[in-house]
Amino acid sequence: MSTDRIQTTLADRALALAANVAVFYIGLYVASGNLLPTGGLESVWFLSGLALWFLALLSAPWFVPPKDALANAIGAMAILITADLGATGALKPHLEVMRWTAVIYCLASMAGAMVALFIHDKNKRSPVGRFFFRATDAFGQGELLYTPPALISIIGAYQSSLTTVAWLTMLWTLIAIGRPFERLIAAWKHWQAEKARVITSPTVGIIERIDHPNIVRVRLSRHSSWKPGMLHTAAMSNGDQHYVMALFAQVQGLDVMGTGLCVAELQDRIVLAEGDVIQSHSPEKAAKFIENLSGTAGSVLVGFTVENSNIGILRFEVSAASELAEGQVVFVRVNGMDVFYQILDAQTAEESFDQNPRGTHIVNAVQLGCYSPEDGFTKFGWLSTMNTPVFWAKERVFPAPIAKQGEFPIGVVPSTNIGVMANIDDLVQFHTAVLGVTGTGKTELALDIVCEAAKNDFRIFCVDFTGEYKARLADLKPIFPAPTQKERTTLSRNCSLSKRRPAARPRRKPP
Repeated sequence: MSTDRIQTTLADRALALAANVAVFYIGLYVASGNLLPTGGLESVWFLSGLALWFLALLSAPWFVPPKDALANAIGAMAILITADLGATGALKPHLEVMRWTAVIYCLASMAGAMVALFIHDKNKRSPVGRFFFRATDAFGQGELLYTPPALISIIGAYQSSLTTVAWLTMLWTLIAIGRPFERLIAAWKHWQAEKARVITSPTVGIIERIDHPNIVRVRLSRHSSWKPGMLHTAAMSNGDQHYVMALFAQVQGLDVMGTGLCVAELQDRIVLAEGDVIQSHSPEKAAKFIENLSGTAGSVLVGFTVENSNIGILRFEVSAASELAEGQVVFVRVNGMDVFYQILDAQTAEESFDQNPRGTHIVNAVQLGCYSPEDGFTKFGWLSTMNTPVFWAKERVFPAPIAKQGEFPIGVVPSTNIGVMANIDDLVQFHTAVLGVTGTGKTELALDIVCEAAKNDFRIFCVDFTGEYKARLADLKPIFPAPTQKERTTLSRNCSLSKRRPAARPRRKPP
């Protein structure tokens, strides 16, 4: 019922509460003959219904599942413990077993809710906390917790009339558990909202083409808006309706073509002609769809994969106005894994679209692999399918890499906080070159390597043509070797002789 509660206002919930109480009051009067509920067992089922509705509809309609379960468990346990079973006759032993079994269930629900609240507040990504969070949502519902005291009341107080027991049990099942009034009000509100949306949201375009499995091309109506990230609803030719997230729009002749990504199917269909597309933007829904597709909150959808991608190189189409740049990191989800790529370059391309060319921007990105703090990037052995959504990793926060023996940080991957680690043993024991154009940080990286090598007791010989290293490495107390006068004279003479000596002629091969 959580969806219904979101769609209804406080006044709507109060109306549902009044209808429920009225029906239960009539049932109480018919069954017991009392105008007002008493403190006896015959009124416990009525009071259980009141407690359920006041907590669910008025006092705590926005509680997260653990808080909702905690409130319901406390209320149900209070009713169970205070119920008087002295006049139930031969059924008392059985009802006592039911009572204390229900009390134990309430205590278990309270304990699970407390654990979920404590762990969830401490770490929202904890698997244990998420398990208890979902468990309390499933087993801490008010309908489950208040049904035992209601049944004990109905069976114990009205056991002399099986007809009354049957009717009250059916009444509890239909009204307290089924909640018909809440559902009717929610359905009415939903219908009104959909009706208003159809009236206030004119068609923004017609579906021109669908690229399997999830790319939609829309021929936009004049003056229609197709802004990236906006959510629309499209009616497919097979009768399905899908939420479509706008990616970009391009001019094609006299028309404007919008490209969108199908992100979810509508469960409750609206009145929409086949092929029509209307705007139905909701920032909350759009963010949720992006989170579901990317697996991470705050991801930015930038494009989709196109043909000629391979395991090492990802090719994807983006908007001409995209803020992406060379060196930045994007990712796709393949078989539940996030595979990261770094942009190498991009080019324009042209696609024939109904005999009319359409300009595209195609980006090439090289695979970095799957990231973990322990192993860094490891190569992923497969590629994504066509039209797979591509996300920008700029807002994603990565866990810091765990440095192994001899490793040290030398920078970060562009547009991310991923630290790049280097192993000093590998740099020293093998040939290493630091290459790059002016201003890219070659000197700083070389200084970092020298400092890390000195820290690990390596012998370092540094040739300093500019004198910059002499000042920057002063704290390492370097030794400045200088040749003697005799060594300088010998070196100068050898250099002069080598310049005057004629170059040796190559020997001719014998015939």
